[in-house]
This record gives sequence, C-alpha cells and structure tokens, in this order.
Amino acid sequence: MTLPRLPVSVPPVSALSAAAVGTIIGFGGTVALVVQAGHVLGASPDQIVSMVTALCLGIGVPGILLS
Repeated sequence: MTLPRLPVSVPPVSALSAAAVGTIIGFGGTVALVVQAGHVLGASPDQIVSMVTALCLGIGVPGILLS
C-alpha cells in the first residue's frame, strides 16, 4: 500500500525575500560588531579575518546541520 502524495507548496516570494533581507541584515550587523570588537581589542587584520571566519562557520555549520 502506498501513501498518497501531499501537495508541496512553495512559499510566496514575499516570504522568501523577507527571509533573505533578514538574514543579510542580521549577518551584516554581526560581522560589523565582530570587526569593531577586533579593532578595539587591538587585533591584527589576520586575527580579525580569523574572527570573521569563525563567525561564518559558527553560523553556517549549524544552519546546514539543522536544515
């Protein structure tokens, strides 16, 4: 016995664009804070790049694992 397929609905464009804008704004704000904190702490440019890389991995890896 096979189960009937449920229709798959695509979210409206407004929902997708709102999610994209929210993600970009949230991520951009966080990057700005991390870079500013690096400057205040006297970090070198290489250290700031490392901090931003850690931030990207810290946001991206759980996002991939949870999706």
